Amino acid sequence: MVSLLGASGSGKTTLLTATARALDGRRRLGTLASGDGREAERLRDAGIRAVSCSAPPGSVLDATTVARTLPQIVCADVDYVLVENRGMPCCPAVSDIGQAATVVLLAATEDAQVRADPASLRGADLVLITKIDLRSGPANGRDATAAALAETVPSSCLLEISSRTGEGLEAWVTWLRRQEIAIAPGPFRR
Repeated sequence: MVSLLGASGSGKTTLLTATARALDGRRRLGTLASGDGREAERLRDAGIRAVSCSAPPGSVLDATTVARTLPQIVCADVDYVLVENRGMPCCPAVSDIGQAATVVLLAATEDAQVRADPASLRGADLVLITKIDLRSGPANGRDATAAALAETVPSSCLLEISSRTGEGLEAWVTWLRRQEIAIAPGPFRR
């Protein structure tokens, strides 16, 4: 199980739908989506087994909620379980929900947020800079975000991605596949 953490608008749902397209049926995704159900509906429309679960306002899904909801996904014969969870700025990336890996998503324009809340990135196994197709000008470009990340999490694995254009998506799917044995919800099937 992989925990995807990111602020509202960081691209979590769009990343999951793009991941399903990139996997093209070779692997089946199951997702626990925090929120009011709209995210889960979008994911189901993309062919992803998705269950909505709620966290109290201003907080993240906790281990109890995930454990209670997880059987609905695991019994659906999925290869990967990804938990779409609210993240920064309300919680650190190290929130333990039983995940094998934690991925933090930051939109390409969130370098100020990285500087304001560096603790939220500690413990991340991967940081994805998302929405790189929306960069406009040097102030919002890779240099500012990458520099902010280097100051905060120098040992973190970093990928840049655009779920809309597909740039970087292959590297993300490769990372996900490398984690396969650790994140598979049941016995490793392939």
